[in-house]
Amino acid sequence: MPRLSWLPLLAVAVTPLAGQTSRSANAPATVTVVPVLTLTNDVGFDFGSHFSSDGTVQSSATNFASWSGTTNPGNSLSLSFLVPSALAKSGSPSVPFACGTSAALVQGTATTSAFDPNVGLPNTGSVGGAGTFSVQLGKGSGPQACTVNLTGAATGTYTGTVTLTVTVL
Repeated sequence: MPRLSWLPLLAVAVTPLAGQTSRSANAPATVTVVPVLTLTNDVGFDFGSHFSSDGTVQSSATNFASWSGTTNPGNSLSLSFLVPSALAKSGSPSVPFACGTSAALVQGTATTSAFDPNVGLPNTGSVGGAGTFSVQLGKGSGPQACTVNLTGAATGTYTGTVTLTVTVL
């Protein structure tokens, strides 16, 4: 019997005393999973060397801008361009630059079609199973081209930047 003499003391130690209170508080646990999105410019426009008398020079199937990217398969994207209205030369002269109403093309998504880079594409639909997509600008002729008007241009190199912004919806 002497061996069990500590048992009543243990019962008193684990039993709450009269007047004791307890509280619980929850701590939230959160995590945000963000979509994968990469975008790389593969090639830019290179209109080459021309005389100002050549007038308007346009992009083509061999001279166009191209971007490639990846995202999670099934994501939808929004595409928008910032297209300069002119290419500028050091100093102050510039030459008009423009892209046609169907000069942009997206591939690898539910919407594989030409669209107006001046307006953008608010929703491409789902990106395909591999999660890769590509965007081209000025890969055609007429409304699918981008143009630079050299008429009356001074000698020199004119440059500008076309920016593609891709947003996961």
